[in-house]
Amino acid sequence: MNTMRIILSLLVSAGVVVFFDHNAHAADPLLAQIKLNKRPSDNYYVLQVDAKGVHCSKNANGNPKTVIPLSQIETLQFRMPLGWEDAIALQQTRQYEKAAAAFAAIAKDYAAIAPYPDSPSALASYWAIDAFRRSGNYKEVNQERVRAMARDVSLSDKYKDEMDIFRAWGHIGSQAWRELLLVVNDWELPNSTSGKIPPPSTPHFKPLPANLVAQLAFLRATANENLKNDAPALVDYARVYTVDAGRENELTRLSMLGALRLLQRHPEISFQYTVQKQAHAVAVLFNERFQDSLPKEFSPFLTPPVMPESETDAAATAPAPSATSAADKEKK
Repeated sequence: MNTMRIILSLLVSAGVVVFFDHNAHAADPLLAQIKLNKRPSDNYYVLQVDAKGVHCSKNANGNPKTVIPLSQIETLQFRMPLGWEDAIALQQTRQYEKAAAAFAAIAKDYAAIAPYPDSPSALASYWAIDAFRRSGNYKEVNQERVRAMARDVSLSDKYKDEMDIFRAWGHIGSQAWRELLLVVNDWELPNSTSGKIPPPSTPHFKPLPANLVAQLAFLRATANENLKNDAPALVDYARVYTVDAGRENELTRLSMLGALRLLQRHPEISFQYTVQKQAHAVAVLFNERFQDSLPKEFSPFLTPPVMPESETDAAATAPAPSATSAADKEKK
């Protein structure tokens, strides 16, 4: 009887349950076309990438193995693994939970090549995190980020900004609102101190693609809403569905609902005719974009507002001041 069987029998007799991860083994090596400096391209099966270089073989079984230093590689193009096109199709059809699971599996199976820039494993990590974000699974966003860092994932500069912003999404999962604002603050432009132009109600962001600005605005709005800073939150929710211009449906949907939620919470604001028109427009647009799915609590915003005949009429129809005085509010 071999040693492993003896160990297993002892564990079973002792009442110890042993679990084996059948997916823990590395996937079959990926075929890649590698061009070395001053040499023609050639095909190799890539086994691993580390500081020594690319561990590869001319044979799928990995033998014999050679190590090519990174400094000698001019270009390296991987053949994408099985399941990649299916994962992309799931992402494109907005089946984000399934896409996230598919990409996460690829990232794990090919973790040995994650340190090579934009390798299938590295790209799968990026797409898995993005799919988790779009599905609303913010806790898993953070966990997948941690896994990516543990694998020493390497991505080119075009992914850097968004990978940094993903860190902020993880704070939504842990409801760490002040920490979330601190991360977002790193992307804000400083307000002018000249005094000639009043600062905006919420700081502008550094030059970034529109979809990243929309993400940052939504993150800041969410943090401020949960910290009861409703005025800047309302501005940022509006910024999302204006700046993003519908590029990301779920982000647009959530920001429109956030704006209506805050307006409903503050009747002293939503009573103003101009604000009523804006709220009505958002509610109508929401139903047009999202198949008449506006939650019932916001249905009053679907009624077109009536313009006051004059300022006097507007004042006459204004609600009476609440019993709480301004001084009482300041004390609060």
